[in-house]
Amino acid sequence: MSLMRENYKLYKLVKTFGKRKEEGENTQEDELTKSYLSLISNDLGANCTKLPNITEIGETAFRERTNLALTELPESLISIGDAAFQYCTNLKLIKLPENLTTIKSGAFQYCTNLALTEIPDNVTSIESRAFSRCTNLPLTKISKNLTKIEEGTFQYCTKLALTELPENIKSIEGYAFQGCTNLILTELPENLKSIDLSAFSDCTKLALTELPKNLILIGTQAFYRCSNLAITEIPANIITLSVSAFQYCSNITHLTIKGQITGIGANALGYCTKLNKVVFSNLTTVPTLVNSNAFISTLIANGEGYIYIPDNLVESVKAATNWSTYADQIKPISELSEEEV
Repeated sequence: MSLMRENYKLYKLVKTFGKRKEEGENTQEDELTKSYLSLISNDLGANCTKLPNITEIGETAFRERTNLALTELPESLISIGDAAFQYCTNLKLIKLPENLTTIKSGAFQYCTNLALTEIPDNVTSIESRAFSRCTNLPLTKISKNLTKIEEGTFQYCTKLALTELPENIKSIEGYAFQGCTNLILTELPENLKSIDLSAFSDCTKLALTELPKNLILIGTQAFYRCSNLAITEIPANIITLSVSAFQYCSNITHLTIKGQITGIGANALGYCTKLNKVVFSNLTTVPTLVNSNAFISTLIANGEGYIYIPDNLVESVKAATNWSTYADQIKPISELSEEEV
């Protein structure tokens, strides 16, 4: 740690020059920053467990320092930069500072021994892929002040153990939880509006029984291969069933689709092998069925289940492109009781 102490003045000088640069003065900040990071990085190895009382860790500061063995970060820390600890495979942090507000893109990506269980509530921004492929990350709680889960944030965090998400979350971006095979969420935030591309794909323990009523988007492969998913309704604001949105969700048995659906993508409900009933309760026009495999390998496709349509649209749907494949399984909604609709 002696080299770090000797160069702490250089660190403070970098910070001073940084402030001057913001005011428009020409400085040597970039060169000084490189020098400091090089010196401090070389001094940080298996015997280093602490950093000085800094407020920021810059972009790629300790990237690929595979012998970095920090177990804590200074409480003064506010921001962790892009890829700051990326590929630090021996990093075993068990907590983050309470004052931390920002974790930037890829900050801890591929830190395969990261052992955090919580993200403090002062954190308001976790950028894309921040914890991607942290395969031993056992998080049980994340900051209540987050409003979105960015692209790939927890992708392939196979030990992620969250049981709930903060109530302020309004969007879950593409690949956010892809491959989180230990994720056991049983509900999603009430204010959630969008679940994007492959957000929960291959989350095989995801046990949702319902989706938020305010949801307006379910993206392509959003729940692909979520074999424990057991939802029974698609909310009224959803107007498109995207490509492979629920493909291989083998635990879904019946669905009531409450929105005025305009289109259904290929394999949208394909390989939902227990699916025996789909009710379109509020259709006003014939939805476009992009491909006849939308219901492939379901009990409906096997002639053992049915699709229920408003009575006035039954014949039009039966005759429509690709719908005709399922003509014998399409029935008027009036055949169902009120409780079944």
